[in-house]
Amino acid sequence: MTNTVIIEGEFPINLPLPPMKPGQDYAFTIEITDDNSAAQDTTGWDMEIKGRDGSASGAEIFDLTVGTEITHTPAQGKFAVKIPDTITTEIKVSSIAWDCKVTDGNGDITFPFEGEIEVIETVTR
Repeated sequence: MTNTVIIEGEFPINLPLPPMKPGQDYAFTIEITDDNSAAQDTTGWDMEIKGRDGSASGAEIFDLTVGTEITHTPAQGKFAVKIPDTITTEIKVSSIAWDCKVTDGNGDITFPFEGEIEVIETVTR
C-alpha cells in the first residue's frame, strides 16, 4: 500500500495518514513542492521519522531513517517511507503519534510533519 502526500506551503503540517494493521508493509511518500507545485530539490537533506505509543511521551515504536526505511530522491523532492512488516507485526497499540525531523542542506533542523496513525486489529491471521 502506498499513499502519496503532496505538500505545499507552510509547515508544520498535520498529515492525515490511513490506518495501519499489524503485520502489513505500510508505506507513504512525502513530496516536497514549492508554492507553484513544482518539486523542490532536496539535495543534501536528511529525514528521520519517529513513532511513539499514543503521544509524544509514549514508548518509542519505530525510528526510521534515510538509507534504511526512507528512500530519498532529491531531484524530485521525494522521501518514500516504508515501515516493513517486521516492525508493524510487533505493534500492540491502538494509535501511534509520529513526527518528522528534517535537516536541510544548510544544516537547519525543522519538524515539518506530524500526525497520528490509527492501528486497527488484524482479523485475518
